[in-house]
Amino acid sequence: MFFLIYFLIKINKDEKYINHFVVSIIIIALMHASAFLLIMAFLLYVLFIKIEHLKQNRAELELIIFSTILVTWLNFIIYKNAFLAHGQFVIWQNIPKELLGQYFSQLSILNALFYIGIIPLVSGVYLIYKYIFKKKNRKIYLLMGFALSGLFLLWFKLIPLKTGLIFFGVIFVLLFSKFYSDSILFIDKTKFSKYKMVFIAAIFLVFIFNSVIPTLSYTNRVIKETASKNEIDSFLWLKNNSDEKDVILASLDEGYLVNAVAERKNVIDKNFLLIKDAEQRLEDVKKIYTTPYETEAIPLLNKYNIKYILLSKRSMNYYNIADLNYRTDEKCFELAYDKEVKIYKSLCRMEEK
Repeated sequence: MFFLIYFLIKINKDEKYINHFVVSIIIIALMHASAFLLIMAFLLYVLFIKIEHLKQNRAELELIIFSTILVTWLNFIIYKNAFLAHGQFVIWQNIPKELLGQYFSQLSILNALFYIGIIPLVSGVYLIYKYIFKKKNRKIYLLMGFALSGLFLLWFKLIPLKTGLIFFGVIFVLLFSKFYSDSILFIDKTKFSKYKMVFIAAIFLVFIFNSVIPTLSYTNRVIKETASKNEIDSFLWLKNNSDEKDVILASLDEGYLVNAVAERKNVIDKNFLLIKDAEQRLEDVKKIYTTPYETEAIPLLNKYNIKYILLSKRSMNYYNIADLNYRTDEKCFELAYDKEVKIYKSLCRMEEK
């Protein structure tokens, strides 16, 4: 994505970068729907150029118009079924309401300070203010377009908080580089020039300190969320001991592991985009794990043709259970795998009247 920023800046000096830009925008548009963020950023950039009465490069403007049409067209083609099924709500990826708060958290100053860092954030905000009201700089306007488009999408919960803050972090680090160079030039013109190295060292130390803590925190959380060896072993057992057509029930967070490791069909995972009954499916999975009644669980197991139920520490914590309350009937629920992870085989069917 940031190659596009570089190519767009370079187009003003050398039009050979036009081909690089075109190839990059096509690749990004095919890879991810976040290409819409680029379009919003480019349009804001054009708006800033117009407001400040700067000369707009013709090739640059044509590329932005081309990108807008291309990204819109490709996204409608790629996500046609999702648009037809969910309409404008496809923006929220058809995520059930129960989970929306987890996926699209509200932006706060504390989150921004923690994930972006106080120095990049403060310096970035200062530069945005400076180049809106005091100075003009085409490159800064381009970065401002990205920053403001990201802020808009985050504020209205159109992109996940984590994704938005990662994006913000990169943009504000780029803005910080401009702030740093401007600060050094300013210090060189003052009586404090002899303390320039002290200033650089102080900035560096604060930057490192402010970056290390969030990095360690994020790394620790990722490690905790990673599947353990025992969990992987249970999925491998399913791969080796279940039929290829068997459906495996696992928690929301483990759905991808059913596909990737066990190589079996899951009931639910975090991709809800083309699921027509996402709300109902999420509720049904919760009932299967938490209901104390066999007569309620079996029809739901039959509904999704579930053959195996995986019960790990992750799923027990997620649903706040110690075990399946109805698993005592061995005629219907066979404990097929019993280690740190338990796997129950569903054997019964309940005929509907």
